[in-house]
Amino acid sequence: RRIMESDRKELVAFVQKLSCVGTVCRVGEFSYLKLGDDWQEIADSLVSRVAEMFKYDKILQRNQAKLRRLVQDSKLATSSSDVEFKFYKPLSDVGLHISLEDVHKDDLGKEIEFRVKDLIIQRANIGVPSSHDPSFYHCQWFALEIELKASEGEAVASIFAKGRPHISLACNGTRIIPEEEVKNKKNSNSNKGRRKKQSKSPRKK
Repeated sequence: RRIMESDRKELVAFVQKLSCVGTVCRVGEFSYLKLGDDWQEIADSLVSRVAEMFKYDKILQRNQAKLRRLVQDSKLATSSSDVEFKFYKPLSDVGLHISLEDVHKDDLGKEIEFRVKDLIIQRANIGVPSSHDPSFYHCQWFALEIELKASEGEAVASIFAKGRPHISLACNGTRIIPEEEVKNKKNSNSNKGRRKKQSKSPRKK
């Protein structure tokens, strides 16, 4: 089905009721605005909501078909049944967040307000594994477009969002387990089954 404008507006209105303020943080080379606990606590339900909205989306289905072909052509999967698409939470270790350009150490800990503008769809690098998990392949991202607000009436001079400012809510993709790992798992399960069967066999007197 087509995504109705009312679906988008309803989701945007829902998240606008959350605390639209983030804390400037940095982990290694990665700078970001950490969102509040109210965002983190509903991360799973946001994925479910996005999945319900886009499960029949034609563009998503075309991207899935393209990724399925690429995976099979590269021999990462032996058949189409090995490629199962699902909606996932973003794989980042920091939870829901807004990526920032590199920030000055003096800005760490600052609280920055933001405004949620719209729900946007971002096509992934189809066929390229995730930087967080090389077994995972994305085919589409779903995010909230945001705008950093002025702080106490002044422009946020030293805080810049990275790329198009957004909060990634969900991604659709597939997890590809290497064929050798699949074989090892099957052999392990087979051996467990034989051992279980042998243990149940009556002993000879």
